[in-house]
Amino acid sequence: MHAIEQGWHGPPFDPFELARIQGIPVEAHQELADARVVPAGDGGVRIEYNPTRPAPRLRFSLAHEIAHTLFPDVAAAARYRANPAAGPPDAWQLELLCNVAAAELIMPTDALSELRKGPLKIERLMELRRTYGVSTEALLRRAVKLTNRPLAMFAASRTNPTTATSPFRIDYTARTKAWDPQLPGGRLLPEKTVLAECTAIGFTAKREEIWAERLGPMRVQAVGAPAFPGHRFPRVLGLISPHGVRAAATNEVDVLHGDALKPSGAPPRVLVHLVNDKTPNWGRGFAASLRSRFPAAQDDFRDWVLADPTRLELGAAYVGEVADRMWVATIVGQRGYGPSKRPRIRYEAVRQALTQVAAFARDQGATVHMPRIGAGQAGGRWSMVRELVEQTMTREGIRVTVYVPPREAIDEPDAELTQLGLGI
Repeated sequence: MHAIEQGWHGPPFDPFELARIQGIPVEAHQELADARVVPAGDGGVRIEYNPTRPAPRLRFSLAHEIAHTLFPDVAAAARYRANPAAGPPDAWQLELLCNVAAAELIMPTDALSELRKGPLKIERLMELRRTYGVSTEALLRRAVKLTNRPLAMFAASRTNPTTATSPFRIDYTARTKAWDPQLPGGRLLPEKTVLAECTAIGFTAKREEIWAERLGPMRVQAVGAPAFPGHRFPRVLGLISPHGVRAAATNEVDVLHGDALKPSGAPPRVLVHLVNDKTPNWGRGFAASLRSRFPAAQDDFRDWVLADPTRLELGAAYVGEVADRMWVATIVGQRGYGPSKRPRIRYEAVRQALTQVAAFARDQGATVHMPRIGAGQAGGRWSMVRELVEQTMTREGIRVTVYVPPREAIDEPDAELTQLGLGI
């Protein structure tokens, strides 16, 4: 979030630019197998990498090493991306965590917001893989984490790496919360499977198959991926989903055409809006409309700040009652106001404030209502704010409704995706 506020953008999201923003020196060293982060004196570190590696691997490796810098002991010893055994005894655990972080760095959640829309198709995902400059495996794992649909990602390989007719077995699966196919690593797949049609890297195939009687028919989408070292045939990666079942989007916000000043449903309700950290007076945008509709809410917030001016700081939240079992929650998530070369939104402050409002709503058993906060005067990306709302509220069981004016599209695509012709 800090990097995006500093102008980091994509796709693709450049890990070299991210390292520059974070103040991490990066050097090329062709003798390295992959990449590593090493101590650089005075508690600092630098990243060294092999520039001859394939571009997707290089991007992921750089992001992986940046992830190492999130740990306080990063300067204690060299960390090796390709050879964890060269590091401390517990290096494999740390490497696994950094792999998870790397995927999130080069494929931010908000940037992949279109994964919420429509069915996930393997061909579309391969287009996104090229757009983001990442490996097929990294993208599929990320897609499974982000969607609420009943879906699982699989990796499979032939039991005999030199024989075209040998059966496939599962290497591993990764699933969403909505569905667990319970297909452990090592499980053999049917002799006649669509996976056999993925005879080269990038070849895709789709079919409805039965891999286990208890699962019934499943939709299988597969793609050829680089083989294991020494293997003749490619690995096969893909997605599986149960036939005829749609996901219940219980972890997503409800987006409706309407007016947030007239929230739907029965009380108790909390109406959320966003303000800046320089003045307690609501002057423009939705805040001005809110002041006109509920003048007492503006007065209460102003009095709260005047009683202690230090309260008006990023990440703060104030909740005041405006009607029977209805409250207005004012969150401070914007740095200053007026013209600015960069967006004034501060995503971490928004997250902190939403966490406080979520605790209040949970205690009251209330639903939460809001416009697309942060996407107006603050200049933020709604897809990113939406993910913060889901992290702090809907995934904790709090129902959230977002209201969009009737003249605007509900599924408004990100500007960056639209420019690339990827908007839906």
